[in-house]
Amino acid sequence: MILLVVYTFFSANSPCITPSKIKEFISLPVKERTIARQAPWSIDWHARIEYGYWTWISNNIFKNDTLAYTFEPLFLYPLWNSELSNKIVYIKSEDYNKWMEELKKNDVTYVLIRQNSIEDKWIDRTRELLGRLWWFGAPQEKFKLVYSDEIYKVVRVIK
Repeated sequence: MILLVVYTFFSANSPCITPSKIKEFISLPVKERTIARQAPWSIDWHARIEYGYWTWISNNIFKNDTLAYTFEPLFLYPLWNSELSNKIVYIKSEDYNKWMEELKKNDVTYVLIRQNSIEDKWIDRTRELLGRLWWFGAPQEKFKLVYSDEIYKVVRVIK
């Protein structure tokens, strides 16, 4: 049995966490030891596209912030900041007004959305409409883009 373990250890071509990565991770301050700090090759292929927003959340969401998410993410854990001091809520609706009510009711600070999702389109349309009506004294924008990659966006809710 031990021979099989040794053989697998030396012959497997796997993107697993290597001893050097473990040593590097342990040398980080405790507060920074989050899944987002692992190199993308340390986790399953499907998770690699998630690292961008995981890192952004870990570094930018703080105590008393509430992060809403609008889709089923790969893992829930990285939606909390490195201190696990923020709140996360799932808010999904097919109706813009109901979605906005839920964001307000839950005192949401940030929203994690997918590019080209219904929420992304609502935010773009709202920004476009308010941009056209600025000279009428229309309200300021409701969302500010704070993170974006090819698949995800995080927007700050302007209160």
